[in-house]
Amino acid sequence: MNEFFRWILKHSTPWDIQPPLSDAELDELFGLMSDNEQLSKGAMGMEMADGYMTASLVGPDPLPIPWLLEAIFDQPTLPLPHDSERQQRLLQLLLRRHTDIQASTALSSDEVTPDNVFMPLMAQVPAEECITPYRLDEKHERIGRWELQDWGEGFRRAIAEDDAWEPLLSDPEVGGLVSPVVLYSMGHNPDCPDLQIDEDHELLPLLSVSVCAMRSWWRDYHRSLSAAAIPFERGAPKVGRNDPCPCDSGKKYKKCCGA
Repeated sequence: MNEFFRWILKHSTPWDIQPPLSDAELDELFGLMSDNEQLSKGAMGMEMADGYMTASLVGPDPLPIPWLLEAIFDQPTLPLPHDSERQQRLLQLLLRRHTDIQASTALSSDEVTPDNVFMPLMAQVPAEECITPYRLDEKHERIGRWELQDWGEGFRRAIAEDDAWEPLLSDPEVGGLVSPVVLYSMGHNPDCPDLQIDEDHELLPLLSVSVCAMRSWWRDYHRSLSAAAIPFERGAPKVGRNDPCPCDSGKKYKKCCGA
């Protein structure tokens, strides 16, 4: 059984509104998610988990949180089983980040401010591991590492695992919304040499706008499906006063229910 279901039921307090994670709390969360000795080998790092959660929240059907956590930690059991205090802290901070993403990606363009705009979590990449300008190997894959590489891969992985993304991906008018995600996942853009990741993070605003636009598109898409699914029902035929009463009393309508 997925142990996260039980944990959510025990600890979920939706009425307890928490502020967005502070910088110190984000640093703490990155540290907890980087415990390679205690977490499963297949567990995602914080940056990848952030991309995965974001895709789930802005996509066609958000994953239930217990399943989301199982995917992130690569196991149906709770992480850090031998340290309940760190376990609770990890899950609490991670779910608060989930709430932060949910809130910031739901804002309309009129509501967005510098303080609440959606921004992906970015891990620091050692300068010696970054190769700029980028270079490709014989497989045409980028050499070295780059910032938001894992975030883009987490988002891409979530899309690849869910066929329900197909309506957006196949729409020529909006399919390009995922281009910034693919760019950060691959590290370069093979189709547009001029659109590349740079050290000044000039593409970050484009990534942020694209992510929020995806959520808006899916919201409108589901509304259109709901509207199309509502059948038109013609009203019942009008009963004349001299017609037999629909209640089968044998009387005229005006002498019975229409009196």
